[in-house]
Amino acid sequence: MRRIGMMGVLMGALVVVALAPAAMAQSTATQGGVTGALQAQGALDKTSPAAQANAEADAHAKTQAEARIAAILAKGAKVSAKTRSDAEAKVQAAEQEVDDHASSDGDQKVAERLGAEFGMSADAVLSEKQGLNASWGELVIAHTLAANSTSGLTVEQIDQMKKDGSGWGQIAAGMGFRLGALVSAVRAESRVAVGLAKADGKVESMTAVHASHGVGVRAGGVNTAAGAGADVGAGVKVKVGHP
Repeated sequence: MRRIGMMGVLMGALVVVALAPAAMAQSTATQGGVTGALQAQGALDKTSPAAQANAEADAHAKTQAEARIAAILAKGAKVSAKTRSDAEAKVQAAEQEVDDHASSDGDQKVAERLGAEFGMSADAVLSEKQGLNASWGELVIAHTLAANSTSGLTVEQIDQMKKDGSGWGQIAAGMGFRLGALVSAVRAESRVAVGLAKADGKVESMTAVHASHGVGVRAGGVNTAAGAGADVGAGVKVKVGHP
């Protein structure tokens, strides 16, 4: 009886072993079928009317942005090289001061100051800096320009123009700002970054060329600033919206 029992167990084990490859093959085939179905669905989604419409809208927006940036840089290049160079030297001095203080104060402290000024959390500021691969000084300048922009330029777009080789003077002049106002605004925001001035949630406004009056406003990340008429270097604080 024991032999018969043992033989039964062995035969059962052999049956399980024999059936295992078939079961595994069936499982693999099933998984492959599911994966293939998902890939096919993804391909269909990409070619759906809604997906195509979104892709076309994105392409159109990108083309418009590129044209706007090209026009800005062309306009800025018309300002004399000496005028741009003089302004850029002063802006870069403020930029370097921010970077030097960041080395001693630490990224977290600078992020907290700028977060309070730009209406962002410190973590969001740190993440933005990392994503742009920008210095603290560059981030201050890009935010100052973006907060005053009338064309909806983002911090990322402004920073990219600088990375592509354009000077801050050319960028600011192309955006329609007096370069003396650029220097004053960057210096004011740099003082916040290094802790010499308290953040108040307002970005220094910049006088626009040919502007006679108006106030700059930036709320919810949408730039609708208009220059305020004043002598070069004069500034009015621009309120930054808190999301």
